Parts: sequence; C-alpha cells; structure tokens
Amino acid sequence: MKKLFGLILMAMSIAAYADGAAPAPSQPSMGPMLIFFVVMILIIYFGFIRPQSKRQKEQQRIVAALEKGDEVVTVAGLYGKVVSASDTTTVDVEVAKGVVVKMQKQAISSLIPKGTLKNTTGGDVAAEAADTPKKAKTVAKKAK
Repeated sequence: MKKLFGLILMAMSIAAYADGAAPAPSQPSMGPMLIFFVVMILIIYFGFIRPQSKRQKEQQRIVAALEKGDEVVTVAGLYGKVVSASDTTTVDVEVAKGVVVKMQKQAISSLIPKGTLKNTTGGDVAAEAADTPKKAKTVAKKAK
C-alpha cells in the first residue's frame, strides 16, 4: 500500500515539475494528466486484475486435478477426503466417517497434503465416539 501511495505522489510531483518548468503556454499541458492516467491504469492492472487472473487459473488447475483420495478444504471451511470425482462438475467428499457430501468441484477451495486430516484432528474422534455409547459419553465429558 505504501508503494501505491509513493507511485501516486511521484506521478503528482512529475506533473507539478512539468508545469513549473515549462514556459507559460496559452493552453494547459496534457502531458502530466496523461502520465497520471497511465500510472493509475498500471497500478490497477498490476494490483488487482493480474493477481485475480492468477488465482482463477490456480483454482481451475486444482479443480481439473481432483482425484479420489485427495484431501481438500471447501469454500465453506469443511475438511474432507475426495471419495469419487468421476463426474465433470461434481465430486463426492467424505467429511466424517460415513458422511459423504456431493458438491460442485468449484466449491473446493484448496488441496491439502495427504495425511493432514489425521494429524489435525488426532484421528477421527467423532467417528470413534459414534462407535460405542460409552466412548460418546467420555468425549462429551471432555468437551465440557
């Protein structure tokens, strides 16, 4: 952000010096205004348009490379494992043991390294708790 303000101030100072150094013309000079607009267009392009197009290409690459077994994060923040990606527009993601969600491929925000799900949750605690009522009570007590 500081660089952006620096560039704007530099463009304005160039415009001020250009007006002060030139002899008094009968009409105002268009040079400083033209330089200012060119600098603003470059700032907008390199600051907003180009990074967005890079993110869009990366998202398309991720969606095209989805395959069974990939661990993903959805745009809703759900972590899961891809169960099937046979369709061109949808993918089945297992978010918990036995819970499979069908969603659009565009809803996948990023791939995460394989094995991350087990490391972050310490195993599938919810699935273990659902196996036996005694474990479910123990997990519920720990949560309080």
